[in-house]
Amino acid sequence: MDISGVISAGKKARGYNHYKFLEELYDIKENDKVAGAIIRINSPGGSAGASSELAREIENLNKEKPVLVSISDMCCSGGYMAAVAAREIWTSPMALVGSIGVIIQAPDAQKLVEKIGLKMRVIKSSDMKDIGSPFRDMTEAERELFQELINEGYEDFFEYVIAKRPQVLGESADDTDARNKIKETIASGAIFTAKQALKHHLTDKIGTYFEVTNRMAQILEIKREKLQLEYVKQGSFLSRHLNGLSSGFAESLENYFYGMK
Repeated sequence: MDISGVISAGKKARGYNHYKFLEELYDIKENDKVAGAIIRINSPGGSAGASSELAREIENLNKEKPVLVSISDMCCSGGYMAAVAAREIWTSPMALVGSIGVIIQAPDAQKLVEKIGLKMRVIKSSDMKDIGSPFRDMTEAERELFQELINEGYEDFFEYVIAKRPQVLGESADDTDARNKIKETIASGAIFTAKQALKHHLTDKIGTYFEVTNRMAQILEIKREKLQLEYVKQGSFLSRHLNGLSSGFAESLENYFYGMK
């Protein structure tokens, strides 16, 4: 299975169809003819909501059948959140991994608006209704609200990673200073090479996709030549394959709910 491109629940998302991918995960879990799943990831991340939902469905599948992740070029932010839900994470030698963090971006178009002589009239029910408007300065109260959203989203992301990969903290799981150090270094939004990610325990092995298939055969306790691979094309349900066998702030805010991008 492939996760390629930005992870988004939007119907116009390219390269990744969120709803159909979730359907495929469910079909794999329910289909007795399927023994496990290899998920190939090449993604910079995406919306926090879609990434979290994807991770938890991969987690549900992994409880029933082995799920291995194979990273090709990039597995960052929301993509990495999805990856940690698998049993093992493998990376290609030149892959980039990490970017554990959350972001909201709000454009500031005030100077442009002044230059073209445009004025925006706003009638609203409350002070926060036009929060993040590109036509005026952000108030301190609005900035604090956004920061609270970011902080909460980041904590959820961090705790999920640590829960799935306790080896990142090692024996210091309950040490507050150690956790803060990890937040300042490994979980700071930084991106790592394959070797660095392995050193920090963000991944398990460096290897090619075909080495991952060998690992799956090992887990299933069968010879590699007995492994029958079914390539699931995005946009079509697995059951069909096995039959018989920022345009604006609203869009930016959605992608917090994009924030992991």
